[in-house]
Amino acid sequence: MRKMHSEVKTTSLDPASLCRTDEEQENFLNAAWETGNPSVIANALSIIARARKGGVNELAKETDLARSTIYKALSKDGNPRLKSLLSLFRDIGIETSFSLRKS
Repeated sequence: MRKMHSEVKTTSLDPASLCRTDEEQENFLNAAWETGNPSVIANALSIIARARKGGVNELAKETDLARSTIYKALSKDGNPRLKSLLSLFRDIGIETSFSLRKS
């Protein structure tokens, strides 16, 4: 008896396709922020940028940041300057607010 081997086909999944609405994007970004892990936050920002702008190339066209600066800032090991981060927030469409912990 011969064994039948079925071929499994896989496709890649871009997480940006799962963050379609503003609410989904906010929840995703807040969850990443709450980890306190810069790599997780940078990855979430990258995903949100793809979801909202289509990718880094498109974002670079709308911002005063070079494409390489955006890639570096949103990389796993990125450590963007505050100026770059604020520019990314503005151009991606992220609004921020702060609150102080009660002492």
